[in-house]
Amino acid sequence: MTPKMDNELTDGALKILKTAEALFAEQGYAGTSLNAIAKQSGVSKANIFHHFENKEALYCAVLGQASKEMSDVIDEIRNPNSPTEEQIRQYSLQHLTNLFKNRNVTRLILREMQDDNGQQNVDMARDVLGDNFSRIVNLIETAQSENKIRKNIPAAVIAMTMVAGNVFYFQVHKLLDQFPELSGAEQPQNYSSAFSEILLNGILNSKD
Repeated sequence: MTPKMDNELTDGALKILKTAEALFAEQGYAGTSLNAIAKQSGVSKANIFHHFENKEALYCAVLGQASKEMSDVIDEIRNPNSPTEEQIRQYSLQHLTNLFKNRNVTRLILREMQDDNGQQNVDMARDVLGDNFSRIVNLIETAQSENKIRKNIPAAVIAMTMVAGNVFYFQVHKLLDQFPELSGAEQPQNYSSAFSEILLNGILNSKD
């Protein structure tokens, strides 16, 4: 669903979005009412409807804000003068950075994915965020066509592995400093660099 909102968001609309983002992340889609969003935003319910058609449109707008940021990042890294493998490394780091930058949205998506009654919300998230995933699959397919990545592994599985590794790191990063073996990995950039190396080159020694 396309949110009914201005191309350039007003301060009032942005405030509603930020409030909705926090409440959706804390209470889930089903557990968050427009009345609660209006009250915490300090606006009337009618004011919400001025910017957003309904709760579903507001939910999609929250996801859409984070999706647009990631889409802009993908536009930047898709530089024809940069090797595709370097673009993949940059995407992995920027995706991880974006998870932390948009913590509420990240928690919201994870929460809904684990909710047995949240399939409708997962579907909405897929509709909003799916294009970015498809673009990364396309980047990996390009690297495969250049013989830089093995072609016998589906590009979508490689992309999913990258996303899954970053999501898991987001979930457990606060525990990493409790394990001396992981010294340095508590820094997202260090983790991303090592993870990209594993993803692109594997862990086996060369058989040359």
